Amino acid sequence: MKKILKKSLVGFAVGVTILMMTYISVYFIADETTFDAEINQLHNITTLITQIVAIGITYYLVFVSFQFGLILREESKAEKCVFITLLTVSVLAIIINYVLLNKHIYSENIGTLNVVALVVIYVIGGIYAMIINAKENKCIKKINQKLKEKS
Repeated sequence: MKKILKKSLVGFAVGVTILMMTYISVYFIADETTFDAEINQLHNITTLITQIVAIGITYYLVFVSFQFGLILREESKAEKCVFITLLTVSVLAIIINYVLLNKHIYSENIGTLNVVALVVIYVIGGIYAMIINAKENKCIKKINQKLKEKS
């Protein structure tokens, strides 16, 4: 468990980076007036700290769920792994959506972009897991083939 928590610390930095990218993307998606209004909110130090801490903890939890899923995948049966991972991700998604869409922390624009970024991160994580799984399956098939040839 300690290993999972340590490896997931990178999620805090990733979350803060994504928050800054969402602010930048407001400029390109909306207009300069909306961008200025969003950036002006950050002049309040309480707002800035709250947003950084909230997004950092959110992505920390995302990375915990990724690490948890990877460990379960390695150590248990596939059905159990899928069930527990889906349950964990579902519970975390509810908590994370509440934080990201909380009007007291983020504006509507930033909250929406944060949710979009989170979905993209989960999709990338899922694709990464599928690629690793496909590589491992290919490697296992090669090993089994060589074992059959030796027999």
